[in-house]
Amino acid sequence: MVKRLKRKFIYINMALVGIVVIIMFFLICFFSFQAEKKDTFAHLDNAISRFEGKDAPFAPSEPDQITPTPQPDAGLDLPFIYSFVVHTSLDGTILEVYQGEGDVEDAMVTSAVEYVLNSGDNGIARELGLIYSRRTRHNGHYIAFTSTVPLIESMNNTIMICISLSLVTFLILLIVSERLAHLAISPVDKAWQGQKQFIEDASHDLKTPLTVILANNDILLSHRNNTIEEERKWIESTREETVKMKTLIEKMLDLAKSEVVTQEPELKRESISELLESIVLELDPVAFEKNITINAYITKDVFLTTHKETYSKIIQSLIENAIKYSPENANVDVRLKEESKRVTISVTNTGDTIPEKDLEHIFERFYRIDKSRHTEGYGLGLAIAKNLAGSISAELTVSSSDKEGTTFTLISKKGKG
Repeated sequence: MVKRLKRKFIYINMALVGIVVIIMFFLICFFSFQAEKKDTFAHLDNAISRFEGKDAPFAPSEPDQITPTPQPDAGLDLPFIYSFVVHTSLDGTILEVYQGEGDVEDAMVTSAVEYVLNSGDNGIARELGLIYSRRTRHNGHYIAFTSTVPLIESMNNTIMICISLSLVTFLILLIVSERLAHLAISPVDKAWQGQKQFIEDASHDLKTPLTVILANNDILLSHRNNTIEEERKWIESTREETVKMKTLIEKMLDLAKSEVVTQEPELKRESISELLESIVLELDPVAFEKNITINAYITKDVFLTTHKETYSKIIQSLIENAIKYSPENANVDVRLKEESKRVTISVTNTGDTIPEKDLEHIFERFYRIDKSRHTEGYGLGLAIAKNLAGSISAELTVSSSDKEGTTFTLISKKGKG
C-alpha cells in the first residue's frame, strides 16, 4: 500500500511538473521564433530604406528577362546570403533588382514578386521558402526577400536545446521527486507499520486470556458433576483472565481518547505542589507493598495554568511505572522544580536501565523492552502519558543510565499549561 502511494505521489508530481516544463519550453520556443522573425523583418526594412536612398544602381531590366547586377558597395546590409531587394512599379513590373552574394534565379524573383503583390506587407512565403517585407511608395513597391532556412535552422536549434534541457530537467526532477516522495511517505509508512504492530500486539494480548478462558470452560464442561468448590481454581482463573481483558480494553480506550482531542481542555491556575503531594500520598501504599520508598522533593507554592485531571493522570502514570519497574527495597525519587519560564517534574527509579536503542521507542503503543512479554503490563501507559502531555502543551522526555537510573521528566511552560 505504501509503495503504491509512493508511486502515485511520484506520478502526480512528475505529471504536474511535466506540464509546467512543457508549457515553459513551448513559450520559450514561440517567443524565440517571434524574436528571430522580428529581427529578420528589421533587417529587411533596413535594406529597403538603404535601397530607397540610393540612385538606381542599374537600368530597369526588360520585362521578359531579369538581369540583376550585384552591387557590393551598395551596403544594403542584407541579413543572409540568399537575399535580394526588388523595386517594382505600382502595377507590378520589375524595374530593378539588387541581390547579395547568392545567385537568385529569374523565375524565383518573378514568383516571389507575384506572391507578395497578392499578400500583405510582411510575411512568409512558405511555398517559396522566403520571408519578405514590402513598402509601397508613389514610384512603386520596394520588396526585400531572404531565405527562411536560417530562421528554420535557428528555430530547430532552439527546439533541440529545449528538448535536451527538458530531458535533463525531467531526470533531475525524477530523482528529486523520488527523494521527496520518500520523505513525504516516511511518516505514513511509519504509521502503517505502527498500525500493523498495534494490531498484532493487541491480538496477542487478547488471544492469550481468551485461550485460557476457553480451556477453563472446556475443563468445567468435562466435569459436569463436580461442585463449584471443586472447580474453584478454574473459575478463579477465568475471572483473572477476564479482568486482564477488561484492563487491556480500558487501556486501549484511554489510548484512543488521548489521541483524539475533541476540544481544548479548560486550563486553570493550579497548585502543582499540592497536587503532587496528594498523588505521592495516594500511591505510597502501592509502593509500600513492594517495599519501595517514594522520596518526594517538592518545591512549595508552585503554580501552573493547566488541566488538573490530565496533569494528574500523567504524573500518576509515571510514578506507577517507576514503582512497577523498580526492584524491592529500592527508592523512587519525585522532584518538582520551578524555573523562570517552566515547571519540571521528574520521576527517577533504579533497577534495570533502558537500552539506548529502546529509548526512542519507549513511548510507542504496546512497546515493551521485554520482547517475551513476561513482564506485567501492556506497554500502553507511557503512550497514553505522552499523548496527554501533548494535549496540554507539555513535553515528556526520558533518560536512562546505570549511574543515574531511569528518569521521566514532564516539562511545562508557564502560562501555556
